[in-house]
Amino acid sequence: MEKIYYVLGVIITDGSLKNKRGIMFHSGSKLFLEDISVLISEFIGVIKPLKEYTQRKVYKSYQLYLNKVERQLILSNLPTCDNGTRAVLSY
Repeated sequence: MEKIYYVLGVIITDGSLKNKRGIMFHSGSKLFLEDISVLISEFIGVIKPLKEYTQRKVYKSYQLYLNKVERQLILSNLPTCDNGTRAVLSY
């Protein structure tokens, strides 16, 4: 259960939900996103590759993108609230 809570925290801090499509994580740390990809693979069954970007011709940043199906797999693992309804991120 702790792992899915950790993923939820990363979605809140370094991720974004893309209009009921996917989830995108963006970071300057390649190692961090590689570790997140391995962790997420426990829920979606595949290690997702990272995309590398260069900003201002100097700075590297990295993105990890989960598609709509992978998003649903992640969000369906989130626990429900006390009243049995899904958390806000699940919609």
